[in-house]
Amino acid sequence: AREQAARGGARAKAGGAKALEEEVSSTEEMQRLGLSMSTIRTYLALQAEYKQEHFLIHSGHTLRSTPDFIGFRRKYSADQWDTSEAWAALEGAIADLERLLKRYRVPLAIVDGSKLAARSLSGVGRVSLPDLLACVENQEQVFPLLELPGQSGPFSGNSKKAVKDSAASRVGALVRGVQERGRWAVTKKQLAAAVRLQATIRRMISDLAVSRLRRREHLRAAKKIIELRRRLADLWQPSGQAPAERVEVHLPSLSLAEGLRRLLLLRGTYPADECREAMQRLSALRDPALKHLVFVAPYELPDDVIAHWCAALERGNPGAMSAGSVRQRLTVVVPEASAHFAPHSSLARCLALSPLALRRIEKLVKRHAPLVAAPQPPMQHQQQRGAPRAAGAAPAAASAGVGELEGSPLTGSKTSLSFELGELSGGLGLNGLAFRVCYLVPGVVGAEEEELAVKLDLPLLAPPTHIAESLRTSSGAKAVFSEARVNVPIGAHDVSTVEDLVVALCKLVASNLDIETWVLRANHDHGEVGVAYLEAVDLIAVHALREERLELVKKHPEKGLRCWAAPEVQLLARARLLPNLQQDLPHKVKFARPQLWSGAQGHRGPGSTEAREAWVNFLAHFLRSGGSIAAEPPPSALVGKVAAHLVLGPHAAREVEVQMPAVGSGGGAGGAGAGGRERG
Repeated sequence: AREQAARGGARAKAGGAKALEEEVSSTEEMQRLGLSMSTIRTYLALQAEYKQEHFLIHSGHTLRSTPDFIGFRRKYSADQWDTSEAWAALEGAIADLERLLKRYRVPLAIVDGSKLAARSLSGVGRVSLPDLLACVENQEQVFPLLELPGQSGPFSGNSKKAVKDSAASRVGALVRGVQERGRWAVTKKQLAAAVRLQATIRRMISDLAVSRLRRREHLRAAKKIIELRRRLADLWQPSGQAPAERVEVHLPSLSLAEGLRRLLLLRGTYPADECREAMQRLSALRDPALKHLVFVAPYELPDDVIAHWCAALERGNPGAMSAGSVRQRLTVVVPEASAHFAPHSSLARCLALSPLALRRIEKLVKRHAPLVAAPQPPMQHQQQRGAPRAAGAAPAAASAGVGELEGSPLTGSKTSLSFELGELSGGLGLNGLAFRVCYLVPGVVGAEEEELAVKLDLPLLAPPTHIAESLRTSSGAKAVFSEARVNVPIGAHDVSTVEDLVVALCKLVASNLDIETWVLRANHDHGEVGVAYLEAVDLIAVHALREERLELVKKHPEKGLRCWAAPEVQLLARARLLPNLQQDLPHKVKFARPQLWSGAQGHRGPGSTEAREAWVNFLAHFLRSGGSIAAEPPPSALVGKVAAHLVLGPHAAREVEVQMPAVGSGGGAGGAGAGGRERG
């Protein structure tokens, strides 16, 4: 029996060692178990000899694959126990013991399973820590580990100093954690700031690169425009006539503000009416010297319309033109991008983004326009190479015959066109180069037309953009006529705010009570879209002021109407007129195009909201670019209106012949009638 027991113990010992080696497979765990392996073997031999219900907890983990734990679990999972409650209570006690031993870093603990089961199944609830420690068999090895300095366990062996050391270590760890988190927060902010700074610097570098590129392209386009102007000056005859053999590209585009184009679109006249009005450009084909005319249209023109115009031109000059010659010299080009853009887009923009139409125009120019060489400038305009220029001497003229524009309305001083071209061109020269006798004839010239001219390499028969934009406004035209000492109606210009508008109207009406109608005109106006009229007789204060003026003239007959112009009288008149204007102006004003402003044709009573809404819409359009105020002559004194077509050649001749046909009824136009000529 003893031999069998010894053989059984040896087999159990061998099986336990093998199970332990399978449970602890890593090298680090094997090293930690190396020191206690002999003790475990001895314990396994004794356990096999005395059949005790012990199991092991190694580094806070129960060795559940050992025969002892398997037998312990089998015993307390038998039928006489409530499996759902008994083994759950034992598992809770084992988990508490594992957490305790793991917290205090106990490498090996031998647990008496019978004691643990007795305390867990006693029905008192959760097992306390002293009862858990009482179940440990190797207390002489475990308790010293629990009483080490820095440990914080509720044991009798812990001293107050150990508790203090543990609290100090916890406080120190907390403080160090707070400090490290603060440093990490600062580091994160610094990293985020560095990222933002680098992104900002890279964006600034990119913006600077883009600005330099745009500036370079702008300068290149400006030099190209100056070169094209010089080319046009070389093409133009010194007598002021157009070149004999030429090709014209007509572009009836309106480079107006987008808001104004939208208003024209709402009116229903853009771009249909504009194209119909531009069809009059085909009359240039009456000149036999015009070899070919390229007409850019926003949409496909019907064949019968083109045939009608060609037949009309052939009938007008039967001797100079043969049948079908006009149609052969006319080509209509429609940009393919017109169908993909908004209806209010300008024709120049659509053509600039239509590569097929641009290529077709280039082919037409190469086919029909003659190629000529640039003329050599006179010797007096050339400077010897290496010879210094005299102090105060102007640069060489850009081209022969370029004169001066005296009394420029923009600067108010003498501006030399040759000096401007010579300085801005930066030494560009056309001497010895050849070019086509062709130029672009735009409608309203703007930046889009200049961009298109650079793309097509064609000069523009138009003034520079900044001059055209200034002279196209009502305020700019009024300033030019005033500087030229031409009689202009009484009024004000450069009105840009509501206060300026009301104050200017108040001053004008108070000092000119005999004027019946005042015209409000926006600067950037086309087709009288931004035109409104104010009838002075509709203002109640005007009737009272006229009666007071009569009484004042009766009291001072020796002064006459001069007494009404006295400063103190004008101040009192304006004080009475100003509230009336501020209250009744939205309801008394009338629009030239009332269909554009909602409610403009409705009731104009004091409580009319439609009239006020129409006035607000018109005022927003009027103040967007400013405008002018002018007096309208009475219908009885208006004899007629004249329209002048003024053409300034590239050589800027000082005397220009202007043909002014009379428009309107009556023959009071005098020498400025139809076919008459005036010297300007």
